[in-house]
Amino acid sequence: MTYEELLRSVTQALPETEGKIAIERVRFCKSENKAYFSFLSDVLIGEKGFFVIKNALGRAFPGLKFSLRVASPGLAREFLQNPDKYSAPLNHYLIRHYPAVASWEYDMRWAPGNGRVTLEMPDEFSMHYLEKQGIQAQLATVIHDVFRLDTEVGMRVCGDEEKRLRELQQERQEQDRVAAERAQRYEEIAAQAPKEEKPKEKDNRIKGRAIADPPVSIKELTDDTGLVVIRGKVLAVEDKEISGGEMVLLSFLVTDFTSTIRCKAFLHYHPRARKGEETPPITDEEREAVQKVVKAIKVGMGIIVRGDTQYDKFSHETVVMVRDMSSCELPVRMDTAEEKRIELHLHTQMSNMDAVSSATSLIERAAKWGHEAIAVPDPGVVQAFGLEDVEGLGPSIVMEYIDGETLQELLDKGLQLPLQQRRLIADELCQALAYVHSLGIVHRDLKPENIMVDRDGTIKVTDLGLCQSTAAIQNTEQLEEVVGTPAYISPEQIYGDVELDCRADIYCLGATLYHMATGRMLFPLADNDAILRAHVSEKIQAPDPRFVVPTLSEGFARLVSNMCVKDRERRYQTWDEVFNDARLVEEGGMPALRAPDAVSSVQVNP
Repeated sequence: MTYEELLRSVTQALPETEGKIAIERVRFCKSENKAYFSFLSDVLIGEKGFFVIKNALGRAFPGLKFSLRVASPGLAREFLQNPDKYSAPLNHYLIRHYPAVASWEYDMRWAPGNGRVTLEMPDEFSMHYLEKQGIQAQLATVIHDVFRLDTEVGMRVCGDEEKRLRELQQERQEQDRVAAERAQRYEEIAAQAPKEEKPKEKDNRIKGRAIADPPVSIKELTDDTGLVVIRGKVLAVEDKEISGGEMVLLSFLVTDFTSTIRCKAFLHYHPRARKGEETPPITDEEREAVQKVVKAIKVGMGIIVRGDTQYDKFSHETVVMVRDMSSCELPVRMDTAEEKRIELHLHTQMSNMDAVSSATSLIERAAKWGHEAIAVPDPGVVQAFGLEDVEGLGPSIVMEYIDGETLQELLDKGLQLPLQQRRLIADELCQALAYVHSLGIVHRDLKPENIMVDRDGTIKVTDLGLCQSTAAIQNTEQLEEVVGTPAYISPEQIYGDVELDCRADIYCLGATLYHMATGRMLFPLADNDAILRAHVSEKIQAPDPRFVVPTLSEGFARLVSNMCVKDRERRYQTWDEVFNDARLVEEGGMPALRAPDAVSSVQVNP
């Protein structure tokens, strides 16, 4: 491998280093069967980037032991002027070799001055702890390795703690002033409105101060967004004591159905002791106060969080460091469409092949919204005749009886459907779904179990999932739960997108055609969570059905992969486009590739 090829493999693995990294030298020790790689970079390579380069070298030289160093001497001057900006490799070294430093990480600061850098620690104890380890000489070596800079490293307790406390107090006073002005404006507006008796609002604060600022979308957050407010639903919670039992780390996941983010709160049992004071023992009241906060965060609750976004070096993800948090009511999905259309899907979560919602919850939701089922008078769609109270059993669906079998039942028998029958089924399904969509309806749960083949060979689309008009979908709040079947669901349904259209059904039909042609699901994985992750992961594209059935045509494989493109903007946009390519395949033609990476070259094994 030449130097150019080696450098190309590194920049392909880490594109942001393109034109900014060079090989300084490579030395190979034959007796040790070990290579020593040294790179020079114009940008600081963090922990994540370092391991990306290391993995690229491992792939390029399998079985070879090697050592890697990446230096950025061009950043030495900037480091001396603003060491805190480039402190990531230094802090990582401290935490990796002295895990106790993790509890002080957010209180440490690197300060410049007189051609040297100084590490400021939050208190005397933390500073003396590091001094006993001889950390100053070690840090000087790290600085030399990273920046090729020989400089002294000093240590001190944060020099102007009182000033920092005053600034923090002033910041909070300013925030309180703005909140008070906003509250006064609200009171003035309320005073002009008709007087009504209103119950006193409940204090929902869990930690910190009340939050009046509007929330932002989680999908818009980045490492450097700064102070933000988010609102959403708690998905998971965990807590553990850290720093020798001096505090509790509370961590929980929040989703607003645009994305999900982890929130972290460090809950101290009592304020830190001042310089020269001993840390007092933790009292029962202090433990109870912290546990009250921990127990207030429950899975499924609504929460509002205010905090700072930053990159977490431990979990390698963007997190929100919590300042304040309060409980809140989750938005209730409402249907404001004047004309309501729905059919209830009565299959439940009895197996991996079925829906993720129970029949009870679907019927209750329909009744709450005031929906009535509709009959779709199309030969390819099973008719339904409304919600009726059958013999006191409560709201029940009345549907057309079909004398036949589902496509799933045929597949379960291990039958290999003839090519002509597969074409007929695919053609009639496209026509039926195109007709349904012409009425402004999205099926949202197409799968082999919802496709009936009667005794005459006629194809019927049945159990219209939680079928709903596109107008009704777009007039609802965020989804309360994922609606669809994991094996065939579209990525936008998993993300909770309320603006669904025919492209979601096109994806479901593509997954169904794959199953019909191969006898296997698109992603035959062990559990529903793994299947849902495969549907949304850009790294796992729809597998080529010829991996399973080599006799299938390349045109059919291209058609299915175009229907199952993850990004709906690059998927088929209309049923006419699907019809045209299906006809082209029948004539022996080849559809155009909808996305460069649409067909996976990797088989997803069960």
